[in-house]
Amino acid sequence: MDDFISDVSFFTGNCYACRFCENGMECPKNFTDILEKFRTGCKEIIGNCTWNGKPFECCDAFLPLKTEFGLCFSTNSMHTSPTYGRRLIMNHKTGAGKLEFIATEDVSVHLHAPHEIPSLIEGDIKEKVLYGSVKEIIISVIEMVNDPTTIDVSINHRKCRFPWEMEDDDGQLKSFYKFYDHSICMLKCAEDIQRKYCDCIHHLMPVEGEAVLYKERRNCKCLPSCIEPEYNTIFSSAEAYHDEPGSLVSISMLDLPKQRFIRNIVGTNLDFVISVGGIVGLFFGASILSIIDVIYTICWRRNTIKTITNMRSKIRFGKETKRAKRET
Repeated sequence: MDDFISDVSFFTGNCYACRFCENGMECPKNFTDILEKFRTGCKEIIGNCTWNGKPFECCDAFLPLKTEFGLCFSTNSMHTSPTYGRRLIMNHKTGAGKLEFIATEDVSVHLHAPHEIPSLIEGDIKEKVLYGSVKEIIISVIEMVNDPTTIDVSINHRKCRFPWEMEDDDGQLKSFYKFYDHSICMLKCAEDIQRKYCDCIHHLMPVEGEAVLYKERRNCKCLPSCIEPEYNTIFSSAEAYHDEPGSLVSISMLDLPKQRFIRNIVGTNLDFVISVGGIVGLFFGASILSIIDVIYTICWRRNTIKTITNMRSKIRFGKETKRAKRET
């Protein structure tokens, strides 16, 4: 029974102990009740938090976030409520940041961008921290910067989505989360696959459901995020233990980002108009102003010809009228 409760509470895609339920063992069916009883809350699992050496209340920054691992506690996330919570900020004034805290149980630490969520198959940095150990992680970041005109390019052409672009070709991309990311799209795709084959979804999905099949999600077609940075692990300490209760976790950045990926648009609609104008000017000696001048001249001449014709008609009509009066 202990293995069953552990598999349900900390579901990772498979429930190995569930086979005993099919062989006569009475297993609880209310998975939500199991999660509430055996999953640890923020205050019970995280403590003694410091940011750049300054202490702060852990649960003001680590806010609950529903994921396919169950309820996680995330800091600097766009998907928590309130958004971000107590933000841990680093800049040229503060320098590279360092976060330290004590974990009172075995934990999994995921490092990812603010618009991302922890995922089973995403490439975010994952570290397992066992109780009583000391874990130090040092990372570097390469930022992604977009040219302002990137927003004007269609999603199909730029092959990425911004966080606010949750709409799909068929309408609204319905999701538990408010902002788009590749990991969220993959989670939604996995949910659709599970509904298709099993007419239900596993109990740790951020929607209501039951434990089910987990497969085929690598075939999902999801676009990457347009602002997704690249995280690299510079150093991750081996397992070392200390005599103090709990696990000491230290996460820091080697330095502020010094490299950037820049997404530029090779040609915009304005560039196309300028190019066409240049070609016309090169081969025909014309420009947009000369074309407008020709159109204006043609229209002006047409109006002038009409005016002269009308005046001649009036003069001719006046002469004919005077001649008729003389004859009478």
